[in-house]
Amino acid sequence: MKNYIPDYFAYYLLYPKSFKERNILCEDKFLFYTICQGLRINQPKTILYTRNNSFLNDQQNIITLQETLEIIQNIPDKKLFIKPRFGVGGTGIHVLNKTNPNTFIDKQKNVIVDLEYIKEIVKQDYIIQAGLTQHTIINEIYPFSINTFRIVTECIDNSKIKILFALLRMGHGGMEIDNATSGGLYTKVNPNTGELYKYALTNNQEKFLAHPYTNFKFEGFHIPFWDKIVEFTLKLAFKFCDIKYIGWDIAYTEDGPVVIEANNGPDISILQDFYGGLKNHFKINSPTDFWYSENYGIKDL
Repeated sequence: MKNYIPDYFAYYLLYPKSFKERNILCEDKFLFYTICQGLRINQPKTILYTRNNSFLNDQQNIITLQETLEIIQNIPDKKLFIKPRFGVGGTGIHVLNKTNPNTFIDKQKNVIVDLEYIKEIVKQDYIIQAGLTQHTIINEIYPFSINTFRIVTECIDNSKIKILFALLRMGHGGMEIDNATSGGLYTKVNPNTGELYKYALTNNQEKFLAHPYTNFKFEGFHIPFWDKIVEFTLKLAFKFCDIKYIGWDIAYTEDGPVVIEANNGPDISILQDFYGGLKNHFKINSPTDFWYSENYGIKDL
């Protein structure tokens, strides 16, 4: 147990020393999307934003509530995700499903997306994105959520990227998001071969040899396009090399890998569930070296 990293150490000392003042690059979904758009990185299509009690279109121009509703009603996509601009762990995400050509329903609230719904959404800062269609192989594992690969990278000397850990996160029980903290499953992926581990876990440490909804068996299955996911992630991480450790959420579609978001403080618990204590992986020789850092010392917390 001595090699295990406590949550407080990871989130208040280890990770802050990694991202320093650059944490906003990952935490702000609007900013992250804008950066990736400029770098032409594959990511979900953003339809709308809310900011300062206003809606903005995909050109970042302010539009009226009625114009917003018309954009949603006429969009060809069958699913939309409304994500809090600074949300974590899947908290606060609304999933909209199209029920007929001009109608979306928020299943969580069980309400139709109408003008009154739009008036409520505009009160908080959101980014609204079109849903993806994941690769058929990934869809066979669990079809109701976009199942993503959590890949943690390390930037070494601002010049080399190394993949430290990889997990596959899956939805569970009809849920449409894959976050472990929201009830999803997760399993280890061999970073070198793309082979899944023999079982998956929930946040409550329930263990499954096969997915409980699809009966998809984990042990021995190799992700056939793992090399493409690795190549995409390494190139992506290099563009954000100012942050030493990042947990990337990568989806895979019929057209290839897509970055969903970046996490400058990836969940330490789910990593240690499969990789054991991570003290050596993060090169923590003496914990006291982390008590004070230039911008995020313990004295400032």
